[in-house]
Amino acid sequence: MKPIRLSMTAFGPFAEQETLDFTQLGHNPLFLINGPTGSGKTTILDAICFALYGKTTGDEREGSQMQSDALRYGGGKAAHRGEFRIPAR
Repeated sequence: MKPIRLSMTAFGPFAEQETLDFTQLGHNPLFLINGPTGSGKTTILDAICFALYGKTTGDEREGSQMQSDALRYGGGKAAHRGEFRIPAR
């Protein structure tokens, strides 16, 4: 399975809509998610897992805990959307 696009709104530290376009990586099979502590690296993986399975990574966080604090106090709802490609066999 290959991620194509991931959009998150008020998910984890991402208060606004953020979209990751994995097609910009070309045909590279590996890529690095890099950044300082608290920048949202694990949240990206959580959003991918949540889009696929309805659960976050690990047992420390429930999906309901992933709503951004910015939205939690301002009202509204978190949203995410994942687009993936499954190779034909």
